[in-house]
Amino acid sequence: MGSLSEFSLPIRLFLRAYRWRRVDPVPWARLSRPLAAARLGVVSTAGFVLPGQPPFDETIKGGDWSFREIPADAEVRQFRECHRSAAFDHAGLRADPNLGFPLDRLRERVADGRLGALVPRHFSVMGSITAPGRFVQHTAPAIAEAFAADGADAVLVIPVCPMCNQTACLTAAAIERRGIPTVCVILLREVAEQVRPPRALFVPFRHGYPLEAPHQPDRQQAVLDAALRLLETEPGPPPVLRDYPAI
Repeated sequence: MGSLSEFSLPIRLFLRAYRWRRVDPVPWARLSRPLAAARLGVVSTAGFVLPGQPPFDETIKGGDWSFREIPADAEVRQFRECHRSAAFDHAGLRADPNLGFPLDRLRERVADGRLGALVPRHFSVMGSITAPGRFVQHTAPAIAEAFAADGADAVLVIPVCPMCNQTACLTAAAIERRGIPTVCVILLREVAEQVRPPRALFVPFRHGYPLEAPHQPDRQQAVLDAALRLLETEPGPPPVLRDYPAI
């Protein structure tokens, strides 16, 4: 998986014809402290909302470019997924929201000392955005400023749908421009090669399953560990794109 072959013919034709928004120049920020002492933020494009938060608007042409703040102590089991894309299987995210917003897995890494802390707030967006202008101009910079205000040392960005791959890359670029290193988990290598996020880990899993499998903490942790390791390496000038698990 992790390729155009998993989609229907109309979606494949759309993705092949779509003009991806290229990041140029590619920004680059370095991790200022070891992960064991770092404060991590998370952006998920899975369209999750918490009780009391409005759902993302499926009717907005080009995609809803808004975001929702997710407190670090939010209960993942309360997440409600309202992603508009019909191009991927939503069952995994609904069964286990950690697939797209792995707060439980990251809390485990804080508890075992491999990660310093989580910042007080994280962000959820609905990544199926085909007209990303307003997202790039308003949403991604606002998210970057919030992470800077909260003292984030690094940010993890996770997509779930085909267009989410672009949204994740554009988000990461805005955050790196603010001086905060990022790493994206990417489900379509072709998108990362064209959009060019600063750092990305390509995973060979179906869309909707960026951390491989629901209710499989060990497998989810393995993907997260591989992604986060990219933050501690200096593999050369950006963009940096590595394959999972061979990084």
